[in-house]
Amino acid sequence: MSKDDFLDDKALNQLEEEEEDEEDHQQENEDDLFEDALENNMDVDDNEDVVMGDDDGDDDEEDEEEEVVTRSNGHVTATSNGSHNVVFHDSGTNEIPEDLLKYTGRRPIPLCTNTDKCEGYDIVPYVAAIHSCPVHAIDLSWELKWMFTGGQDGFVRKYDFFASVNGKLPLTVAQRHPFVDCVTKAGVLTSYWENEQPVYETDIKPKDGLYEPKLSCVYSLAAHSRCLWLLSGLQSGGITLMSVRHNEGQIQAYLEKHTSTVSVLVLNQWENRLLSGSWDKTVNEWDLDTGNVVRTFEGISGQVSTVQYQPVGGAMVSRNLGLEGLDSDRTARGKEILEGEEDDDDKSMGSLFGSDEEEEGETEVKKEEVDVVAEKEASESVKPGDGDGGEEPTRNATSESIFLTSAIDGTVDIWDRRQQQRITRIAVPQGTPPWCMSACWSTDGDRIYVGRRNSTVEEFSLRGNVHIPSKVFKFPSVSGAVSTVAAMPNNRHVLCGSHDNVRLYDVQSSKQQAVPFWIVPGHQGGILSSIKVDPSCRYMVTSSGDRGWSGTSSTDVALVYEIDPIVGSNAP
Repeated sequence: MSKDDFLDDKALNQLEEEEEDEEDHQQENEDDLFEDALENNMDVDDNEDVVMGDDDGDDDEEDEEEEVVTRSNGHVTATSNGSHNVVFHDSGTNEIPEDLLKYTGRRPIPLCTNTDKCEGYDIVPYVAAIHSCPVHAIDLSWELKWMFTGGQDGFVRKYDFFASVNGKLPLTVAQRHPFVDCVTKAGVLTSYWENEQPVYETDIKPKDGLYEPKLSCVYSLAAHSRCLWLLSGLQSGGITLMSVRHNEGQIQAYLEKHTSTVSVLVLNQWENRLLSGSWDKTVNEWDLDTGNVVRTFEGISGQVSTVQYQPVGGAMVSRNLGLEGLDSDRTARGKEILEGEEDDDDKSMGSLFGSDEEEEGETEVKKEEVDVVAEKEASESVKPGDGDGGEEPTRNATSESIFLTSAIDGTVDIWDRRQQQRITRIAVPQGTPPWCMSACWSTDGDRIYVGRRNSTVEEFSLRGNVHIPSKVFKFPSVSGAVSTVAAMPNNRHVLCGSHDNVRLYDVQSSKQQAVPFWIVPGHQGGILSSIKVDPSCRYMVTSSGDRGWSGTSSTDVALVYEIDPIVGSNAP
């Protein structure tokens, strides 16, 4: 083989040295250009790259240590002099882009088709999340990825909502026995953890050196919309903020202000403020960015059972009601149930659904004691489908200022979070037992529905005399106390949970209608702790538990229902 076919090592080394020299020469030229730009305040290239150099014109040593400031997309960035490896482009503004500052929070979720214009709902249960204890609290992620439940045993459980609804885990034959035939799916439990009461290190004195967590019953839950964290109320009055996606169940913050059990937790629209109601008869507003109490609302006459923001579009509460209210010992007068004051259990047993002779439906106060004009306005404001007429209506927006609270002694207070004193108080009407486990706003925010112990639901209109019930919806006395209420998006129906079952009440039904409500199958034979309807009004969840008050029996289960709107002639 001829040696001309190969390059010797000397020739190869010479070629490599020539290439290195050429690269060094090119780099030196670039460095010289950059130094000239620094001295003359000139641009390095034509891409509007701005580099600020020496402005005073001198060559002292301070200029060598001076920082070069560049701007990139409106953000100011500082680099040491000479570190020109990174190129920054100038956008011509010093403001941070709006899309980076804007926090979407709970994005509006459109309602399912016709749910706001329908004449009724077909609500059928499919999923049963069986527990071994009463379920006092439930909450859902904003887009229904997860469902959280809290029980008497002191554990928080996380369910995969989609997997549960899609039937990934069927119920066994023995588990299906106490439910209706349509309940065939079981809740898919993904994880659970202790609702732990934090303690000081000085209080830990284990004999064997092991730490046993102190558990607390879960009476309230509030989940972040994207499930980054979860808030849980404790019996001691504290509130724990636990991570969910990472280090699941780990306590990241502890909010301490209340002196008794925290019974209600409600987040605002932006999820940076928290309202907490407690058995110490106070409501605290928390700033979750700092963990401090912004203000405390005092003067509630009993243990707080409900806290709820007013839906956007409701009546101007402050303007209509003023600052004056009723004392807790005063009662509203003038309510009279049309079918009589007697409460005959035998009569109710004879006709569970009512009859022409015994009308157990909608009742009203005396005509001479009702503001006729206000009643007309209220009736006009509850027409189904009344809204802005958008293609995708939503009912997710709530007021950031007005909210109501209910106490276990039956009183309901309306508050404006911008002031310490309440706007007004709705006292217990004459002849009504002093008891209330649940109260809610109507969808338009003009009326308040209050569940009572004597198998009734009272409606108070903000457009009339708010201290006197505008309507009273009476159920058979055997149904038991109405422990939870929830309004539907068509502004016509209200879900009322009693000991025997859940009823869907038509608040616009006439007196001639013998049965103004429909029984929702599923729940039976236990007190209800809560009813949750998802933002799209596609699913509903009920849980059974006494929330630490009544001490009655519980079914120890959370049921998931599917909601279908009934339109036109298909309505019952």
